[in-house]
Amino acid sequence: MKTQEQQILNIVVNSIEAAGYSPYAQLTGYMATGNAAYITRQFGARKLVQSISPAVIRGYLASHVKTA
Repeated sequence: MKTQEQQILNIVVNSIEAAGYSPYAQLTGYMATGNAAYITRQFGARKLVQSISPAVIRGYLASHVKTA
């Protein structure tokens, strides 16, 4: 069962993808800088991402690591 934060993160990820961006890259930028401008405003994603704990976002990023 997904937690509420994980459900919100799913909305944010889908919004980023719908806007044509990489969720991994955008969330990495957001985590590195704390600047919500990395997240699209589409579907309220920018506001929603601020309600997610950094641990949940780090978990997402860790599970989607890009390897060269």
